[in-house]
Amino acid sequence: MAVHDGYLRRTPTELLFPEPADAEQRLADVERAIVDSGADPADPLQMGSLPVVAELLADVRPAGDDPHATHAYAFLLFFSFHLWRADADPWLLDLNVARRLVAHDMDLGGWTGVLPTGVGYLQLPSNLFFVRPESDGPAEPVDGIYWFVSEARDLWVLLASGVRDGRPGFSAVALDRLPAEHAGAWATEVIREEGPDFESTLPGGHLDELYSIETAGEALKLLARVHAHVELRPESVGDRELPPGESDKPIPSRLRFRRVGAVSDEADQDSADRQTTH
Repeated sequence: MAVHDGYLRRTPTELLFPEPADAEQRLADVERAIVDSGADPADPLQMGSLPVVAELLADVRPAGDDPHATHAYAFLLFFSFHLWRADADPWLLDLNVARRLVAHDMDLGGWTGVLPTGVGYLQLPSNLFFVRPESDGPAEPVDGIYWFVSEARDLWVLLASGVRDGRPGFSAVALDRLPAEHAGAWATEVIREEGPDFESTLPGGHLDELYSIETAGEALKLLARVHAHVELRPESVGDRELPPGESDKPIPSRLRFRRVGAVSDEADQDSADRQTTH
């Protein structure tokens, strides 16, 4: 396991709020504004229309950032608010589990096919999945996937990419609102018309066993499969871990997190697969 996959890396939320005390105060201000205005906190568009949110985004966005990035930052604030409100720990996905979820047909027997109500951030292994935030732009490594399922069973998803040391901002791909009840179908859907889902479209990407997320369907498929893995194997979610403290690059997160790893029978199967291959 590479050192940069041994701990939670600094998250997009922490780019938005570099200081914990500032995050606490700002998000509490947003919560009060929601209560006072009667806005629906489960609707990112209503939240984004609040004056306090406009003021916050104007303050926290990096100087010289693309003005068209306002939409991405508003969605990031939406997810960050709900993570704070729920005191939800981010998940760090194990490299071997990530490869298993995209490379193998999953046995979904016993999975309810339902995404639970709530919010989360799934950080992916470093430099493993790539996405093009702009269809004609360069590919960037996906840091992770934010998700929020409302009480009304609406699903909101944001892919965050280009999160790296030395870069003040990030890129994002926000999906349109979706019905969370379709998760069971996403997990087994064949998305691409040509070639396997998640196959790398980067030059030489297949040599390093990299993956590409080319469509919203692939993002949803990966998210659904992670939830299926967690529901079918709840022991795969580890105990809460504390930040590692100071470290060389990449910068570690200051947040508590939980690791989503393999369980014993999966590890044994991976070992057998490698022996068969060799």
